Amino acid sequence: MKPKLLLAIGALLVFAILVSGCTQQGQQNDTTGNTTVSNPPAQEPPAQEPEETPIAISLTTTPSTAIAGESLAIAWSIESPEKTINHTAVHYGPSSVSNPQVPADYPSASDFQCTQTPCSIPGSFSTSLSIPESGTYYYRAHAIVDGKHYWSSERTITVSAPAQAPAPEPEPEPSVQEFSILADDSGFYIDGSKVSSIQVSSGNSAKINFTVSTSNVYYGGLQIKGCGQDSGSISPGSSKTIEFSPSVACTLTSYWPLSGVVKARLQLELMQA
Repeated sequence: MKPKLLLAIGALLVFAILVSGCTQQGQQNDTTGNTTVSNPPAQEPPAQEPEETPIAISLTTTPSTAIAGESLAIAWSIESPEKTINHTAVHYGPSSVSNPQVPADYPSASDFQCTQTPCSIPGSFSTSLSIPESGTYYYRAHAIVDGKHYWSSERTITVSAPAQAPAPEPEPEPSVQEFSILADDSGFYIDGSKVSSIQVSSGNSAKINFTVSTSNVYYGGLQIKGCGQDSGSISPGSSKTIEFSPSVACTLTSYWPLSGVVKARLQLELMQA
């Protein structure tokens, strides 16, 4: 019986050892299976440098009409990273240029800016120019940045001829007002009626023919003076004509030529036109 017992005990020990080994292996396997595998930390992407502001030119003051020979104002802005430039201007001409390459593509230009002293951009610019001839013109703002040409969009402007000033009205030709006057020692007469005055329109000339009567007059005749005029001695039955342009009212007076005695007065009234 002892050998069998020993054999049984040995078998039990072997079984126990086997069971124990399997259990430990299972625990190890379980432990391994339950272990959380940690991923390595995600790497941050490298910091990106900020993109540079693209260079762009925009017209900000854009007249569409103008008068030939008169000054007009145009303004523009340049958007860009901080830089300096040595040229910017407005270029224009009578023909559209769809894709300008160099300033000479437009035949005319405003004064160049920044050539003597570099200008900082981004910035705003303006200019005045005068187009002498009427017509339709095309223009762009332009700048050279780092040796490259940059242009704004193209705009049009219609230049009109200046309005013609109305021709001055010609000065009216002075008219000559003529009078035929008979004179004696008592006064002056027109068409047989005694008159004390005559009227002359301002700007006109007065042409007065004096005839000294053969009756009611001193033998020496009469002399007519006044209004800057002097007829000299007029014998009875004779005539003298005086012509002048009065600027103010005045008086014509008849005298006896030998004694200077006043005989009659004739008022010349100046009438405003």
